[in-house]
Amino acid sequence: MKFSVIVPIYNVEQYLPFCIESVLNQSFKDFELILVNDGSTDNSLSVCKKYADKDSRIVVVDQENKWLSGARNSGIKLAKGDYLIFIDGDDAIKQDALFKINQKTNECNFIGYYYTHINENNEYIGADFIKPVSNIDEYKRDFLSSDFFGSAWIKCVHKSFFNGEVANILFDENTRYAEDQIYTCDLLKKVKNIEIINEALYLYRQRAGSIMKTYNPNKIKHVEYFLDYINENLVIENINNKLRAKLFNKRIINSCSTELISICKLDACKKEKLQAFKNLTKNKYFKLGKFDKSNLKLSVIYMLGKMKMFGILMFVYKITKG
Repeated sequence: MKFSVIVPIYNVEQYLPFCIESVLNQSFKDFELILVNDGSTDNSLSVCKKYADKDSRIVVVDQENKWLSGARNSGIKLAKGDYLIFIDGDDAIKQDALFKINQKTNECNFIGYYYTHINENNEYIGADFIKPVSNIDEYKRDFLSSDFFGSAWIKCVHKSFFNGEVANILFDENTRYAEDQIYTCDLLKKVKNIEIINEALYLYRQRAGSIMKTYNPNKIKHVEYFLDYINENLVIENINNKLRAKLFNKRIINSCSTELISICKLDACKKEKLQAFKNLTKNKYFKLGKFDKSNLKLSVIYMLGKMKMFGILMFVYKITKG
């Protein structure tokens, strides 16, 4: 069997048929589809069973909620395919995705590709998200400076990275945030070369109306955890300390500014937002970052937060969002 396609599922009943059918309708047919129902409280399990009754390639796992890492790990442990691919339960892949990935498998054990956005009606929105790289060092450098290549769902990986032949990689179940980034870092410690398909094969769903009611003050601890992990474990050949520090500073700005924007988006009173801002600025990485003119927009957001100019930050966010 060539591919094991692993889908972690939690309360995505509305989107799950589109996800499952995007795999079943692939032009390349040699795969198994592992659906891991991770304690869903909606009808997701019933949807999984309905499709499994009609197609023997589908394996359904029903487990108590172990979050995203635990669900993916359950799929990894059952996988029989030569290569593993991950799809989130509310996303999908293009019809020829497996065919195009399969064309690269004879060349490499790690195949990367790109994504595009779809809306709640399964319609394409916006441009494809593509950042071409030509070799493993370029891939690592981009990963050090941003989260773009960190997603589990834009890479296909050989089973040898999971079954002990090369490594015994699993998703870190100690964190519920950015587990993809840690997983990717673990892979890049072992990967010798990569093949990149310069095309969007993954369909990432952009949901509407997902306004957060509360900000989890523990989230920044998870941010600190994965930044520490990447900084300590990612090995890049032919890079000096100055350039490495500059690239990692970009990652700090990206992560911290993302958290600032998340707080601005909160459906909460000003007092609650201000407290969330203050908690964030106490983090060690928030204190360590430096302005980077090559990353101007996010650097401005970050510096407003670092100087504790929260009122201006919220005002700027409000006017830019209309």
